[in-house]
Amino acid sequence: IRTDVRKGGYEVMPPNITSAPNVGSLLINKFGTYGAGNGQFDRPLSIALNSTNDIFIVDSNNSRVQKFSNGGEYQSQFGSSISGTGFDNPSLMAEDSQHNVYVVDTGNNRVQKFSSNGQYISQFGSSGSTNGKFSQPSGIAIDTSDNVYVVDTGNNRVQKFSSNGQYISQFGSSGSTNGKFFFPVGIGIDNAGVIYVADFGNNRVQKFNSSGVYQGTFGTSGTVNSPIYGPYGISKDTNGFMYVLNVGSRKLVKFDSAGTALKQISIGNYGGIDYPSSAAIAADGTMYVVAGEYVQRLTSNGVLAGQFRISPDKTQSAGAGML
Repeated sequence: IRTDVRKGGYEVMPPNITSAPNVGSLLINKFGTYGAGNGQFDRPLSIALNSTNDIFIVDSNNSRVQKFSNGGEYQSQFGSSISGTGFDNPSLMAEDSQHNVYVVDTGNNRVQKFSSNGQYISQFGSSGSTNGKFSQPSGIAIDTSDNVYVVDTGNNRVQKFSSNGQYISQFGSSGSTNGKFFFPVGIGIDNAGVIYVADFGNNRVQKFNSSGVYQGTFGTSGTVNSPIYGPYGISKDTNGFMYVLNVGSRKLVKFDSAGTALKQISIGNYGGIDYPSSAAIAADGTMYVVAGEYVQRLTSNGVLAGQFRISPDKTQSAGAGML
C-alpha cells in the first residue's frame, strides 16, 4: 500500500461488489465531483462535523476548506494558496468548544485557526524539530479543555498546545517500542481524555493519557482481514467509541476503550474507491467518509450496497451534488 496518502495519486478499481465478514453498512449517497468549483474537490483529505452537523471538507489540492449543510448543499469556503495565510497541502482539521476551526497546514508546517465562519484568527508552528515546530504535521485533536494535540509526523511525535498556540509539551520519538512512532498520522481523544494515535508505520494504535504517558497498544502487523491494517485516521462518536480508518484494508473499524474491535465497516468493497483518508461520526451514528474525490454518507443499518467509479482522467460532470 502507499505509505503517504497525502502525496496524491489515484487508483481505479474495476466495478464490483463483494461481501466481507463482520461488515455491515449501506451506501446511502454521495456528493462532490472532481474540479475547482464550489462543491467540487481535488484530493479532499479530511472531514469534520460541527455541533450542528455542518460538514467541513479539507480540499487539499484546491488549498481550501469547504463547508456544506448536513444535506450536502454547498455553503461557503475559506482559504487559498496565496502566501501568508494561504494553505499549502492542508490535511486534517478539528473544532474547539468555541466552534473555532483549526486546520493543519501541512506544507507550511503550521496550524491555522479560524472562526466558525472562516475568518482567520491566528497561526502557530514553523518548520523544524525543536519545541513548537513541525515537520509535515498531519493529525489534530482537541480535548475538553481546548488543548490542541498535533501529530508531528516527520518528527515522529505528538505536540500539545494551548488554544492560542502556546507550546505545552510533547511525547513520542522515532522507533517501534512502546510510546514511540513510525509515521504517525491520525489522533483522537475519547470521552475519558485518553489519546489514541494511529501509528501508521508500525501498524498499530497507541493509547496515552493527557500527559502523554503510554497506556497501551492495540493492533499488530496483520493482513487485510485484521482490524488494524494501515491505520490512518481516528474518529470518535458521541458515546465515546473510537473508529480507526484503515487505508490498507479500506475499513472503518469501531473499537471500545480496551481495544476490542466491535464492528468492521467496509469502505472499499465496490469499484472506484480510492484509499479513504478521513471519517466523521454524527450524533445519530451516520458516518461520513472521504475516499478519493468523493464524500460518502453511510449508515450501519444494512449490508454494503452500491457502487460508482472514479474516472481515470478525472473528467467528472460540473457542479455539486447533494446528499
